[in-house]
Amino acid sequence: MWWAIIGRESLPYTRDTLRFTRAPVARTQRMRQRDRKTELVEIAYRLIAQNGLEGFRIRQVAAEAGIDNGTLHYHFPSKEALIHGVVDYFSNGNASQALRSLEATAPYELAQPGPMQTGTLYPAYMRGLAYLQVHDGAAAAAEFRKVLYQRGVVLNFVTGALAHLQLGRAYQMAGDTAKAKSAYQDFLTLWKDADADIPIYKQAKAEYAKLQ
Repeated sequence: MWWAIIGRESLPYTRDTLRFTRAPVARTQRMRQRDRKTELVEIAYRLIAQNGLEGFRIRQVAAEAGIDNGTLHYHFPSKEALIHGVVDYFSNGNASQALRSLEATAPYELAQPGPMQTGTLYPAYMRGLAYLQVHDGAAAAAEFRKVLYQRGVVLNFVTGALAHLQLGRAYQMAGDTAKAKSAYQDFLTLWKDADADIPIYKQAKAEYAKLQ
């Protein structure tokens, strides 16, 4: 090797020096990757709230982030991986940021997502879930009531039924047991013919039993 001819002492960097100079660069690259992933997740979260899972398209995420699909797939290989990323982000104490991301969806609350023939009120429903995450029962209840007040828009879409359950949870969080019981009863009545082993149905019955 050429450094064996000129002498190791003449080299501007030793192996140890190179190792330590590479470390900050690697950390910076990892931070940039995490920042990019967070940006993509926040965009995806807002689009899901706006359009629902049925109308969610990862190419929209790439377009809003100003990247191509290949770059997005580097961070999230599939649509399912990106949705899992949204769930993980939302479940790991980022609800406050999620609420800020959802501010842009307010004008679309009554909209009908692309492939749907009915409204979903996903923005209000998702905002309610975020308020539950930050333990603001009163604010969460207000969002779920929006869904229930728009039955002519939601019709038989699943958010209409689930809003009863989430409203019960919001009332319980706010300390209003009587209203919580009523909301749980409404949900369980709507789902009385559901398969008994559906996880959310089983969970709702268990939560309702604790209120008795």
